Amino acid sequence: MVTVRYTPQKAVLDGVGKAQLSAQAVPNRVALEAAAADLEKAQAGVKAPISGVITALEAMEGGMVSQYAPMCTIESLTNVNVVVSLSRYDLERVTEGQQAVVTSLGKEYAGTVTKIDAMATMNTDASGTATGYVNATVSLNQPDGNIRLGIEANVDLLTGKATGVVVVPISAVNTDVE
Repeated sequence: MVTVRYTPQKAVLDGVGKAQLSAQAVPNRVALEAAAADLEKAQAGVKAPISGVITALEAMEGGMVSQYAPMCTIESLTNVNVVVSLSRYDLERVTEGQQAVVTSLGKEYAGTVTKIDAMATMNTDASGTATGYVNATVSLNQPDGNIRLGIEANVDLLTGKATGVVVVPISAVNTDVE
């Protein structure tokens, strides 16, 4: 039978052993400090950097969220854009900076064409005919609290202006074959 005796000299660390233990503890201390900071931020709650309307919600009350994963999507009510599709014929008459009138839910808003895409998007109809269109962005100049995001709107792009012309209702104009 072999007997092993504990001697105090074997339990004493030399300088190199102490340095190794100290070096191994550094990542644990850093991780603990980071976790404590994250916990403090989480307990303070979530605050969005902008005001607006939540249009998508990924997080659930009481659920877990991953770091850097989106919790929700917030859309601004002060920076509202409408995207319109322009055919090649419309595109010839539309330029950036051009004025527009956007009608949504019976209310009119003044707008400005702020962007015209450089690349056309192709659309194929049921018969297999492909047509291209270019998206243009119209920014509303002064949106208000009545605007609703994500719904259709009518957009009139002001492509021309005439002054000093006579305007009559179409019903007042008589036409015939000649």
